[in-house]
Amino acid sequence: MKKSSDTLTELRRKAEEKVSRLSDKFDQDDHERAYHELKVHQIELEMQNQQLHETQAELENTVKSYSDLYHHTPIGFITIDQNGFILGANETFARMCSIPLHELHHSHASNLLVPDSEAIFRQRLPAFFKKPEGKTLNLQLRKTGQQTCYIELQGRHLPIKTPEQKPLLACSVLDVTLRQKALKEKREVEQQLRQKYKMEAIGVLSEGIAHNFNNSLMIILGNIELAQLKNTTPEVDAFLNNAKLGLNSSRDLVQQILTYGRKAPANQGPTTLMTVIDETLKLLRSTLPTTLEIDWSVSSSLKTISVMANVNQLQEVIINLCINAHHATRGLGKIRVTLEKADLAARDIPSQFNCRPGRYARITIEDNGSGIPAHVLDKIFDPFFTTKDVGEGTGMGLATVSGIMEQHAGMITVDSQVGKGTAFHLYFPLIAVRRMEQDNHETYQKLEAGRERILVVDDEELLTDIWSQVLTEFGYTVTCMNDSEEALRHFSADPHQFDLVISDQTMPQLTGEELSAKLVKINPNIKIILCTGNYKRVNREHFDKIGINDLLVKPVDISVLLKHVRKTLDRESAALKSAHSKS
Repeated sequence: MKKSSDTLTELRRKAEEKVSRLSDKFDQDDHERAYHELKVHQIELEMQNQQLHETQAELENTVKSYSDLYHHTPIGFITIDQNGFILGANETFARMCSIPLHELHHSHASNLLVPDSEAIFRQRLPAFFKKPEGKTLNLQLRKTGQQTCYIELQGRHLPIKTPEQKPLLACSVLDVTLRQKALKEKREVEQQLRQKYKMEAIGVLSEGIAHNFNNSLMIILGNIELAQLKNTTPEVDAFLNNAKLGLNSSRDLVQQILTYGRKAPANQGPTTLMTVIDETLKLLRSTLPTTLEIDWSVSSSLKTISVMANVNQLQEVIINLCINAHHATRGLGKIRVTLEKADLAARDIPSQFNCRPGRYARITIEDNGSGIPAHVLDKIFDPFFTTKDVGEGTGMGLATVSGIMEQHAGMITVDSQVGKGTAFHLYFPLIAVRRMEQDNHETYQKLEAGRERILVVDDEELLTDIWSQVLTEFGYTVTCMNDSEEALRHFSADPHQFDLVISDQTMPQLTGEELSAKLVKINPNIKIILCTGNYKRVNREHFDKIGINDLLVKPVDISVLLKHVRKTLDRESAALKSAHSKS
């Protein structure tokens, strides 16, 4: 506008000089006409001057609008030279970096990045600067303190250059932190779902393994106990007892597999957690080295907190995790056990657990040992996975713990950092559903005989042979069938020829439950014992509905088998006597 004003002044001066030189030659009319023309020109110039003022104001408003848009758009913008120095930036980018705008000018872009991103930027800048179209740099900005944000950098060559005729690059910077967080959460959920499906598949596999293994164990156990019944030599009896000890260890391993597979129920009841933890840690204190410190604390308000739990399984979980902590610290560290309450929302529960949101009791067992590498964290609950040396572990410990937590409608999570330690968190719901009771294995005892007729149905021929010998040895009349459909036809031919049916659950053609349901329809008074290693669907209400009287858990000791046979037959006899007395 100053240039325009100077032009007008110059025009006015020249006009006045011209008028002064010609004034002597003009008459009055000429003077008036010239004055009028000059006046018109003055008005035109003033109008042009006003238009220039308005145009300048519009231009300034436009510049301000574009400046506001540039500085406050949601996307950051920077201009960099080929060495990576920032020659211009907008306020949005400055806010991303948490740095005042004036401090960004002439600073190097790599200084704003975390170390990993700084290396990527410096390495890829020459190629990116040479041909930025279609390329994107994914980097991570440093902010104040420990904060960072993820950015997506895209560039385009500018038509202008530096005073040294060096090229410039205009870059858009998009904050993709929320997108990265969403992608991370998506990957975590996908990983949790994969873990869940893997655990379900292994659970199904464990069911089949347990069924076949149990049958083999029952054949071995039956032969051992038959030999003991007929043997009178103490030396041989001692050998057989040693064989039973080894077999019982195998049986315990099967139970661990079943527990992991969440098939075996446990007798649960109201349990005061503080009491169980206290007793378990006292037991551990006497077995762990004195160089290992155990810190156990609970606030007075939580001393009476109770959950539905199986005490033996709860102790097994605590002992297992404490033993692992002992190994991680090599007996020279510290184990810290705490009991708290926790409120879990749906977002707090990983997808592989079937927990419900609500109030939980949380037991944390933490050590300051070697920690667990991140790349194996998702495998530690897999059956037979172990980081211990050969002979130091079966790999079933944490798998069993996971299975026990599933049985208790709870969950287990882990936090670990190599060199700093590991913390396992056990969550038990404050309200739980009572599970079906399971018989404990009984000791060998004096056995009762009988004279009833028994049908034994199992697809394992060696097993039916063993049971036939055992039951026959104690006075029963035994018929064995290895085909469930054949057994049904045989029973149908004379529904009253048997007093008791003992059936396996998992068989080809008809399962034990299906066979039992058909037998009861033919003869409602028939007594049935079901043998299984799979508790996937069975419960007392289901038994009563089908007509099954009792349940045996494979492998079965002879004493357990004969006691349940006698109990089932005598109970029914007592019921019949009661009915006769009333009539």
